[in-house]
Amino acid sequence: MSARYASRALPASDEEGAAFERTVRLWRLAADSYARVAQLGSDSDVHRQLALVCQRCLSYAGQCLIEYYRARRAIAPGLWMELHGYFDTADDWGLIREPVSDALGLFGSTTSCAESYAAVLLVDLANPYSRTPRELSWILRWAHLLAPATAVNLPDEDAGPTKAWLVLHRDDPEVRPYFERAYGKRPKYQVFDRKKDPHEIDNVAEDPDYAGVRARLLADLLALTASGIAAEEPRAAPAAVSEQGWPPHMHGRR
Repeated sequence: MSARYASRALPASDEEGAAFERTVRLWRLAADSYARVAQLGSDSDVHRQLALVCQRCLSYAGQCLIEYYRARRAIAPGLWMELHGYFDTADDWGLIREPVSDALGLFGSTTSCAESYAAVLLVDLANPYSRTPRELSWILRWAHLLAPATAVNLPDEDAGPTKAWLVLHRDDPEVRPYFERAYGKRPKYQVFDRKKDPHEIDNVAEDPDYAGVRARLLADLLALTASGIAAEEPRAAPAAVSEQGWPPHMHGRR
């Protein structure tokens, strides 16, 4: 279908525009469908396939961006955020490097979330808007071939000496608690007693003395989302704050 609009003169004809919109809509629908499957992660069968589900989300969201390059159109707002959100979710779940089967098998029998994400970033770095269809096809091929050897590093919010010192000494027992508080992954639940701990340093979510408080706060949150106040926010759906504690990024787009 992309042959109807790829590298055609702009502005596009009605037929070319319609073909482009249909193609993008199909790719986004495919990504969104897999994202909805991820919401069923508490199901044992789905849980075993979460790496595959995340990779398909990234692959199809990335394909949306590729279609914009083919059509030489400005990428619609939110598409990059969707791609980054899917990668963040896979990273939160520790799945970015888990190998999964490549359904199309164009560049090998296996791939991963990290490779699918890196391939799209590599294509974007290759100035795709200035390429002929043949050149773009070669860029796509090389991006997928180089993706396994590409490291994806998240932006560093602080490259100053303080962080450098904490990272360097993070294995020191006396330094480790400070490193974890500043840069460690946040736990599933966080509860702070602001009367005793106004700076919110000590997480008491797992403290038995605060079990009732945690249960009440979670119940209040579920009641708030069920009330319809946050009905337009997909991440506020009860499933997003259930006991499974799935990260919010997979809860679609609006």
